[in-house]
Amino acid sequence: MSPTTLKIILTGHANLEAVGNAIKNARLYRYVPKPWQSEDLKLTVVEALHSYLQDQKLVEQRIQLEELNKQLEILTRDQAKIIAERTAKLEKANAKLKKANQELEQLAILDPLLQIANRRRFNEYLLKEWERLCRERRYLALIFADLDYFKQYNDEYQHQAGDHCLIAVSKTIQRSLRRPADLLARFGGEELVIVLPNTNPEGAIKVAERIQEEIALLKIPHSRSQVSDYVTISMGITAMIPIKGCSPSTLINIADKALYQAKNQGRNRFVLEVI
Repeated sequence: MSPTTLKIILTGHANLEAVGNAIKNARLYRYVPKPWQSEDLKLTVVEALHSYLQDQKLVEQRIQLEELNKQLEILTRDQAKIIAERTAKLEKANAKLKKANQELEQLAILDPLLQIANRRRFNEYLLKEWERLCRERRYLALIFADLDYFKQYNDEYQHQAGDHCLIAVSKTIQRSLRRPADLLARFGGEELVIVLPNTNPEGAIKVAERIQEEIALLKIPHSRSQVSDYVTISMGITAMIPIKGCSPSTLINIADKALYQAKNQGRNRFVLEVI
């Protein structure tokens, strides 16, 4: 007999305790005591059938609900997987886009040959530091540097060698700069420029001396130089506390003038010019 079968007992026992035990142990749906009427028994059976059908319907609905829950779990899991995959793809695409933008930004501010700041970056940085140090009333130094007899170097060793020479010199100067705030940029041709925030004239001279020493250690041959058998550099130095009413062009003009003097005095040297 199925555990779900509903049972009805017909009894003639008058002992209520015995009837109660029978109901309890047999898990009866109902008991009908004698004398019983056929109509009562019929109604009892109909009610039992109705109750059984209701229970079966509930069981079926529960099974259907469980199946729907399983399908929903699978769908939710699939949706979560799809969302995770799309999120990962989106993050990957965003990372690529960010990297591409960073590369574009770098291209916009770097010299393609020397991989140092270009003229545009130099102008922006110099203006920013000029305004900042004007507020703080602190020194800003500038060094213009030019390779000596570089045209003759290119004529003798060809332009590819000239490029390698420029790269070696710019790397050496970059290593000579000790602070992250110091900026080396290509001003044009073989002319380089160094921005030294918070640097007085004495500090700028120390930087120039260190640069000269490091370039001398490179010992890049230059047979057509009139001052040395190796590549040398001339530098013009200036330093001032920025003031309102002046612009960074003031600093540029003074440093350029000092570089011109260094060349006129025989090259392979630096000249300091201050206001």
